[in-house]
Amino acid sequence: MKKLAFAIFVLTATITVESFGQFSLGSGVSLPLGEYADDDGGSAGIGFIVKGGWEKLLNENIGITTGIVIGSNPLKEDVSGIDAGSWTYFLLEIGVLIQATETLKIRGMLVRAGSSSPEIKQGSQVVLTSASAGSFGFDIGTSYEVGQFYIGANYTSFNPEFKFNLNSLGAGIVEEKQSIGMITLTGGYIF
Repeated sequence: MKKLAFAIFVLTATITVESFGQFSLGSGVSLPLGEYADDDGGSAGIGFIVKGGWEKLLNENIGITTGIVIGSNPLKEDVSGIDAGSWTYFLLEIGVLIQATETLKIRGMLVRAGSSSPEIKQGSQVVLTSASAGSFGFDIGTSYEVGQFYIGANYTSFNPEFKFNLNSLGAGIVEEKQSIGMITLTGGYIF
């Protein structure tokens, strides 16, 4: 999997250097869905993202697109005496772009995700350490452009499998697959 992530990175860098396209930088909110938002699942609250993208039209309507997304969703449960961190993720994306009209674009991308679970403390004692995992997923979305600005909405999904060290609780190493799904609403600037 590391080889594929590296190959995606090299392909993205090569395409960017070889031909100029359109760069964008934006930010927005991340709205967790499904198991990721459920109290019995990830219990993720509303978070934020920062993203950078590059795209190049190959003809009038079809192109390629790449992106980097960094985001975070805090735990939504507020329990007295518990200090909970946030879910964090870093996404590398590459895919296809369809320019439906002069101002409307639709994207479908393969995602390589690196994510971390929140650390949970009770007072100064760590109850659950953060765990990190990688996985593949997808991102589909659309954007509307007005001059040098854009607004967009995306649905992103990936399924990392975390390994938690629960030795302090007598449970050993526990593997937990987490379905992470979210809708992101963004706005940004096009260079």
